[in-house]
Amino acid sequence: MNEAEAAARKTGEQAIILVGDPEYYTRYGYQTASDFGFLVGQEIPQKYILVKKIGQTELTELAGKLMIPE
Repeated sequence: MNEAEAAARKTGEQAIILVGDPEYYTRYGYQTASDFGFLVGQEIPQKYILVKKIGQTELTELAGKLMIPE
């Protein structure tokens, strides 16, 4: 996780979004993406779509519909 976050910071990304177990990823500071207005079009339960702020922009300013490749 540290390497992914460092790479995201280096490239100027504002957030990392992933599909994963919330019980595991919350220890790294990830939160449920739908709490910030991110929506997923696929049949993935919202609780498994997680987000972590990396840059200076607030997550609510980045919110939108996420498309996850099948």
